[in-house]
Amino acid sequence: MKPTVVIVPGNYSLPRFWGTIKQSVQDKGYPVEVIGLKSSRAETIDPAPGLAGDVEEASSVLNKHIDQGKDVVLLMHSHGGMVGA
Repeated sequence: MKPTVVIVPGNYSLPRFWGTIKQSVQDKGYPVEVIGLKSSRAETIDPAPGLAGDVEEASSVLNKHIDQGKDVVLLMHSHGGMVGA
């Protein structure tokens, strides 16, 4: 079974912005999930979430896949590198 690719985007990058890359990777047979970071939402949240909220969101997604026994590959972009590290 191929590993699941989890994309951790940079700031202000909504999951839909990764649609082309997601589809390209899926076309090669890999399951893909793009994380919607708490700090990068279409709607305004006050107070604005920070790095800790993003790490919490990413951990939740990663643990979901790991708990299902899946191997996971992280693709981290910009701010997503700090979140995924």
